[in-house]
Amino acid sequence: MDLFILLVGAGALTLGRALFWLFLGLGGFVGGLLFATNLDLLAGTSEWLLFAVALVCGLLGLVIAVFLQKLAVGILGLLAGGYLAILVSDSLGHPQEYWPIAFAVGAIIGAVFVYALFDWALIALSASLGATLIVEELTLEPSVELAVFASLVLFGFLVQSFFWQEPGPSNESRV
Repeated sequence: MDLFILLVGAGALTLGRALFWLFLGLGGFVGGLLFATNLDLLAGTSEWLLFAVALVCGLLGLVIAVFLQKLAVGILGLLAGGYLAILVSDSLGHPQEYWPIAFAVGAIIGAVFVYALFDWALIALSASLGATLIVEELTLEPSVELAVFASLVLFGFLVQSFFWQEPGPSNESRV
C-alpha cells in the first residue's frame, strides 16, 4: 500500500473543488501515468521514466489551468471521465481492447458534465477520483470494493458540498 497515493486520494476526495488547480494537476498526473503504463513504446522501461511522463503531464495540466482555464476545465472533464470509464469497463470484465472506446465515451461525458455543472462536477469528479485512488490501494474483495468506493464517493461529495458555500446576495441595504 502506497501512503502517497492514499494521501493524494484523500485530498482529492475531500478538497478537490477547493484545490481546483491541485486537482487539475493530479488529473494530469493520473492521466499521464495511465497513458505511460499502457503505452507499448514505454513497456519494460523503468518506473522512473513512467513517473517522469506522469509528472510532465501533471505539470502541463497546471500550466494549462493557469493560462487557459476554460481549456483546463475541458481537459479535467476529459481525463477524469475517461479514467473513470476505463475503471468501470475493467470492473465489468471487458478486455483492454475496449479501453479506448470506454475512455472516449467517458471523456466526452466528463467534459460535458464539467462544463454544464462546473462546481458540482468538480465535487463529483474529485470525490470519485479520490475514492478510486484509495480503493485501488486497498486489498479488498470485489464485492466489498464497490461498497467502499460508493461510500467514499458519498462521503467526499458530502464533505465538499458542506464546505462549499454559494456566494449569496450582498447584505448591504439597497438605496
